[in-house]
Amino acid sequence: EAAFGLKEEYGYKDLETALIKSYMSVGVKLNHQKAVSLITMLRNKRMIVQENGRKYTFKPDFHY
Repeated sequence: EAAFGLKEEYGYKDLETALIKSYMSVGVKLNHQKAVSLITMLRNKRMIVQENGRKYTFKPDFHY
């Protein structure tokens, strides 16, 4: 959620970078592989969705 406070939608690489920076700001280090796994989990739980072609957006009203 913190990553999407800066920008409403991201391309995949930008999303990965934003998540790594957001997690780093709270003291959690993510490498590339962990960031990819996190994006996959967020997509599976429909917390982020791919819309507008290849852009990812955050869905605050997600349900799983």
